[in-house]
Amino acid sequence: MWSFDPTISSAVRASSAPAPARQPSPQGPLANDLLERIDRYWRAANYLTIGQIYLQANPLLRQSLRPEQIKPTRPVQALA
Repeated sequence: MWSFDPTISSAVRASSAPAPARQPSPQGPLANDLLERIDRYWRAANYLTIGQIYLQANPLLRQSLRPEQIKPTRPVQALA
């Protein structure tokens, strides 16, 4: 039998032992270290997204960017 463990967001094999008591969530703002890590993750994810949208190859810019690596764009048509 399986059950869902919200502390690890995953299914775990159910056991006959009682589940450990959950610790209460901290209240208030996040620690500065955690905010900095989230910000770095957010920036990296956005960078990769833009690379996937606009670049045909070399999204991590391991080589110098060349014009032929950029995807062609369609002109925006005015709304009627």
